[in-house]
Amino acid sequence: DLLLKGVSLYYMKHVLLQEVKDAGFGVDHVKVYELGPDLTSAHNFGLIRKKGANVICSRDGKVGASYVDSIVEEENDGSNKYVSHARNAMLSYTWGYGIKAIVETLAAKCRTDG
Repeated sequence: DLLLKGVSLYYMKHVLLQEVKDAGFGVDHVKVYELGPDLTSAHNFGLIRKKGANVICSRDGKVGASYVDSIVEEENDGSNKYVSHARNAMLSYTWGYGIKAIVETLAAKCRTDG
């Protein structure tokens, strides 16, 4: 279901954190709001929104997709380890949290839950 997909923990650990590093941010300390758009600029979408800026959205067919809708990496069997369709958890956070802290917290939750 397109409405219930999210970024997988695998993707966050192995791709997102690398994207953060590649963009020149210190992954250990960067806050979510630092990855967002520069609201004073019409051209600086920030790391998160830039990913989907020129992607056709799978939900409405228009240019400009969410981060999760911009992730395309299917395996040979049609599965995608980068996108999760699990519906048993929702992450709520504030922009002031560190991106690495969010990923580590989710990883700990997964270890605890098995």
